[in-house]
Amino acid sequence: MPSRPSPVRLLTVLVLALLASGCADGHGGEVPGSASDAVDCSGSPYRTGSGNYDSGPEDVRDDARGALDDWLEQEGWSLPDVEWAEAARQGDEALFTWSSAGSVLAAFVVRDGTDGLDDHRGWGVASYAVCDPADWPPDKSDEIGVEVWTNADGDRVPAGYRAPFAVRGESGATASGQASHLDVSEQLPA
Repeated sequence: MPSRPSPVRLLTVLVLALLASGCADGHGGEVPGSASDAVDCSGSPYRTGSGNYDSGPEDVRDDARGALDDWLEQEGWSLPDVEWAEAARQGDEALFTWSSAGSVLAAFVVRDGTDGLDDHRGWGVASYAVCDPADWPPDKSDEIGVEVWTNADGDRVPAGYRAPFAVRGESGATASGQASHLDVSEQLPA
């Protein structure tokens, strides 16, 4: 006669089934308060913000992935077509990230309970942060037509790291701006 499964075995199977189906309360680490806390930029994030749910064009959605997809459709024209991984979910918050070579290059924190148009409540983008295109793989910045400054060695330089320069013209007038590379020997005192 076959033996009955033990209560521990039944509980283990139930927990594994819940985890496999995605019905568990959460996964991944904590969802940060701001997407800026999740990115690995070489400097400050290049672009930050949140969804615009007061007047659009975004609207809240019934699920976290839908809120991200809606934002990308409405506002994501300046981002490359990449895979967005759900890195963490805890309760009514989720973190979506784009990573390359072990660095998080962009992140979205989405939350349930966001007020949208027509008194609709649902999931919305609470915050996003995107690293400078100089931090991206070259094929991704090329994909959206972004030109990236390089230094004298050909290394990609984030916009915030461009060296200031001053050039003295023949008339003695001075012009200043941002250098296209960091070769200090070409910088003149202002």
